[in-house]
Amino acid sequence: AKNNPQSTSYCFDSEPHFQYFNEFKKRPEGKGDLTETMSLQGSCFMLTRDKYWELNICDENFGSWGSQGIEVAVKTWLSGGRVMVNHKTWYAHMFRTQGGDFGFPYELSGSAVSHAKKTAKDLFFSGKWEKAIHPLHWLVEKFMPVPGWTPEAIEKLKGSVSPTQTSNPTSSAPAPAPQASTSTTAHSPISENLTQPSRQSPTANTPPTIGCIYYTDNLVDEKLMLVCQKQLTKAVAGKKIVSVSLKPIPFGKNVVLTLERGYLTMFKQILAGLEALDTDIVFFCEHDVLYHPSHFDFLPPDRNIWYYESNYWFLRLTDGFALHYNVSPLSGLCVYRDIAIKHYKERIAMVEKEGFSYRIGFEPMTHGRIKWKDMYKFELFHSGSPSIDIAHGKNVTGKRWTQDKFRRKPTIWKEANIDTIPGWDNVRRLLSFTK
Repeated sequence: AKNNPQSTSYCFDSEPHFQYFNEFKKRPEGKGDLTETMSLQGSCFMLTRDKYWELNICDENFGSWGSQGIEVAVKTWLSGGRVMVNHKTWYAHMFRTQGGDFGFPYELSGSAVSHAKKTAKDLFFSGKWEKAIHPLHWLVEKFMPVPGWTPEAIEKLKGSVSPTQTSNPTSSAPAPAPQASTSTTAHSPISENLTQPSRQSPTANTPPTIGCIYYTDNLVDEKLMLVCQKQLTKAVAGKKIVSVSLKPIPFGKNVVLTLERGYLTMFKQILAGLEALDTDIVFFCEHDVLYHPSHFDFLPPDRNIWYYESNYWFLRLTDGFALHYNVSPLSGLCVYRDIAIKHYKERIAMVEKEGFSYRIGFEPMTHGRIKWKDMYKFELFHSGSPSIDIAHGKNVTGKRWTQDKFRRKPTIWKEANIDTIPGWDNVRRLLSFTK
């Protein structure tokens, strides 16, 4: 097993979505051989058999897909227990996301995942779990700042709790911080080092805000555009969307640029979207991609790194052929907005002066061919389920469907079809694709 990434801290946001809690590992209480964690990764945990039955762990009401780590951790914390991570041992988690004969061994249902989240929210957020001696806001406040939790969300949570459910003062005192070990193991996704930037959060106590820019040349088939917009709206779960188009569209906060389609225009659309958005973090979204909700669960652990989604499939609309290989597409980018604005201003100035060349490329910081004034490192993140880039004949950039089209052969190559893309069971229905 590879030793990177290594995860030792987990949490959940106000949806609730599972999150890797990377910032907690940098705190004093996140260092040492034995540390507390707000939530769990459902793939590995341990408790006594008596406690398992006492807390009704793995409640059948949750169903078979998702929220298990939230259920186990929240039931433990709210009943007066503690959830701990042992740094002296490890386990390896194999993600079966390649598709084909190495995908999920059983059907993944989006409705089942949504049901599990709804069950968790109804049980814990509303204070209905009868064994709780603490309300959920006690747990959130214990670990604040927590990604995806704002002061407003916590106040809303407090307002939804049953009046009879109050925190037991004898049990709510925080445990003493474990002794810090003399060495810790760094955690990061796969990376390509260009610089060694400092690590810092936007503010000391406020979690970063998250939004999306969506850019289109208005040439994609209208039906396909609407399907992708509907899926994006569902996937972002209320996050802000700024759309930038060449003709008006009723999607998000719309900005219109009266320009001709082209690479420079696309860069200008991106900059316009970045400047119209007002969040700390931005996801780049394109008009012909089906985004999975898990894509937007990611929270950049470092404000000076450009993060690209690696769980990404391409779908050929003409025949339903699907392909996954190692790629870091612009439409899978997540980055802090301020450094993206700085870069796109410099990129536009260069193209206006020298013209566009493929040497510049499309995905910032993924190569060193251009020595930008501000250079950053990039890393990959891998969501629980892939997003799907649809090839429809009018894409801005072309697609390569066979390995002989690549100068550098991809090290990952997985083929599937419209019905077997892992993590999706409704692509054919969404696109009204017929055999």
